[in-house]
Amino acid sequence: MYKGRELARAYRDCGFSMDNLGLRAKELGLGYCYVGSFDRKKLRQFFTLPKKYEPVCAICVGYPAESPKQRPRKPLEEMIYKTTPKSLL
Repeated sequence: MYKGRELARAYRDCGFSMDNLGLRAKELGLGYCYVGSFDRKKLRQFFTLPKKYEPVCAICVGYPAESPKQRPRKPLEEMIYKTTPKSLL
């Protein structure tokens, strides 16, 4: 259905939707896991999706069996590169 830039936008929008769904699940005390690699044909059959729909990602949502401690994170300063465009100097 989509091609080129429209397809890229559709994939991006799908990613944004998954982020929002995951954030809401977390608010409700649920756990979630984004799935980007799966058998599209089997997923289409399982959910009886019409051929005009192309599954691009999935998300599993449920009550977590465990609550692991958060892993150490890099300081924000190590991940951000600050710059000023030359036209503003």
